[in-house]
Amino acid sequence: MGTDVERATSEDQERQLRRTIDALRDELERLKIADQEKLERALASANDESRQLGQTVQALRDEMDRLRIAEQERLDRAVLAAGDENRQLREAVSALRDELDRLRIAQDERDSLHARRLAEAQATIIALRTELEASLGARQK
Repeated sequence: MGTDVERATSEDQERQLRRTIDALRDELERLKIADQEKLERALASANDESRQLGQTVQALRDEMDRLRIAEQERLDRAVLAAGDENRQLREAVSALRDELDRLRIAQDERDSLHARRLAEAQATIIALRTELEASLGARQK
């Protein structure tokens, strides 16, 4: 009977060990599943963050390109405006030079006319004086 008790105890211990092994296997499987889920969540989070960072980088590149294009357009408009202003200033200078030349010519013509009239007046005065002196000289004789 001692062997039957020993055998029963041994079988009971073996059943308990098998239940313990099964419980440990179940716990190990649950831990593996929990670790796998945690790993998948971490990977999903990292992938999501990586995707968001990629989108942010692309948005910043797009904005930088838009700013670069806008700045180039502004610069082109400023250069064009400066060119137009320079052209207008050159035209204004040319028109002012032309007007100044016309005024100088007109002034030269007026000066020449005055000089001729003055010379004519002086010649008339001399002629009249000569005539007056001759007339006075003839009366005194």
